[in-house]
Amino acid sequence: MAILFEHLFREHILLRGCRYYEDGHVGDLQRDGNQIWAQVHGSTDYSVQIVLNENGIEDLSCDCPYFQGGHNCKHLAAVLYALSEEGGAADGPAVYTDTGLALKLAEGLTRQELLDFLRRQLEADGHLRARFLSLHQDRGRLGIPLYLRQIDSVLNYYGGREKYIDYREVDDFRSEIEDLIQIVERLVDEENYASALAMTKRLVEGICSLVIDDDSGQMSWIMDELADRLARILDEGPDSLKGPAFDWLYPAVRDGKFSDYAVRFTDILLTYFTEEHQLRELLGWINGKLAGITPELFERRFPRPLYWLQQKLVILWNLGAVEEANRHIEEHLHLPEFRLFVAEEYMKSGDYEEAESLLLEGKKQLQDRWGIVEQYSEMLMEIYKRRGDRRSLRREARLRVLEHAPGSLDAYRDYRAIFTPEDWPAERDYIIFRLREKGVNIKRIYAEERLFAELLRALQEDFHPWELDNYEELLKDRYPNELRDLLVRRVVDMAARAGGRKHYVRIRSELWKIAGYPGGAAIVEELRRSWSKQYKNRWAMMEELGLDGR
Repeated sequence: MAILFEHLFREHILLRGCRYYEDGHVGDLQRDGNQIWAQVHGSTDYSVQIVLNENGIEDLSCDCPYFQGGHNCKHLAAVLYALSEEGGAADGPAVYTDTGLALKLAEGLTRQELLDFLRRQLEADGHLRARFLSLHQDRGRLGIPLYLRQIDSVLNYYGGREKYIDYREVDDFRSEIEDLIQIVERLVDEENYASALAMTKRLVEGICSLVIDDDSGQMSWIMDELADRLARILDEGPDSLKGPAFDWLYPAVRDGKFSDYAVRFTDILLTYFTEEHQLRELLGWINGKLAGITPELFERRFPRPLYWLQQKLVILWNLGAVEEANRHIEEHLHLPEFRLFVAEEYMKSGDYEEAESLLLEGKKQLQDRWGIVEQYSEMLMEIYKRRGDRRSLRREARLRVLEHAPGSLDAYRDYRAIFTPEDWPAERDYIIFRLREKGVNIKRIYAEERLFAELLRALQEDFHPWELDNYEELLKDRYPNELRDLLVRRVVDMAARAGGRKHYVRIRSELWKIAGYPGGAAIVEELRRSWSKQYKNRWAMMEELGLDGR
């Protein structure tokens, strides 16, 4: 039995789940026939459980807030995508994406059956027919007026008089716009930059003029693609195009015509146009933006106000207005992120001494702000690397790992990279000792260093139930009895809390896991006997665990 899952999720959740899977966020994926469980790692780690049966998916569970609110989440989608890549288990059904199953079925068809199917689809679907031809048959080149007319035709067809595109039409609209973007890409490849710019302008303006019911974010992706094409035209095309491009882009961004898509085009505007008259227009515009921002907004460290401060500084430097730039720096150097930006700009220009001075002074002023101080420290390390100052690099790296980002695996790895394999063990022991003195959770460091006995001891002494999933694979073969006892401790804690059926399904899967350890079956049986009396009034628990409540 082939099991499909994509119909269970909203489109944008599927996209996020697929990205999570592709980026490697699914860990500790285990399957026992129809029972699947995994950890999905992100800003917070979440536990996923999936139960299959011979007819499809019987149950899904994730402990993230989105799932608890009644929605199938990206963590579940990520695990199902992982299962679809692994294929079926020997004792359970296979999970497929819609495309994956379609391709598998196609492999079993004859050439004539495939051609008959394709013919019927091409006859019935004009969009598919046009897309197929655009991929496999060059229709010849059109003049730019005809390409622009083609863009207008697509925009008018989907937008209609109301200039509104319903969510049911978004996929087809996106498909046609993608075909037009491919033409822009081809024009750039052929160095026909003026035509590519004209098409890009018409597409951007046309899409911004529509109201699109797009909760899956497809238009944001399309506009990013168009911004990429515009950046490539400005990168590779002749300087003579920058004047017309500025005359179009600046008023549109200034007057808010790009609405939800403004950020990316603003970045392009402030990156690619460096003529003096352009810089002065941009400076006046930014001054107007800053005039409407209260000092409180700067102090609260909102990202957009800080962005305008940073861009004003870059423009002043580009104009050669050194004194005004220095006054601007002095006026806003108390803002931690602005100081970091200025130091980074000095570092880019090779002025390491000025960058170092700003960062060291900032660290003194912000000792209690770990996040930003850690960024200062990381940039100082980069400066010392570039200068070849190993002594300062080692001093700063030790400060970072012990004071500015204690427990950070990235900081720890950066510090270790400074040492030779022969010198590292003694320094490692010192760092671990100091971090333990501070009460820092260093289980991930023990795992990184493969100090398994120390890791087990830390798990026993500082027990956090769901941390076990991160280290079970490392420890279960080395310390099966000890890890079994920790899992028992966790499931007993779980059972002490009443919950819904999903909670008890999770307990059931934990019992199955424990039963697979040495002596685990007997422990599970004893727990079941105890619970059948202790929790006899929890009918859902009795049913899910197969207990009689007597």
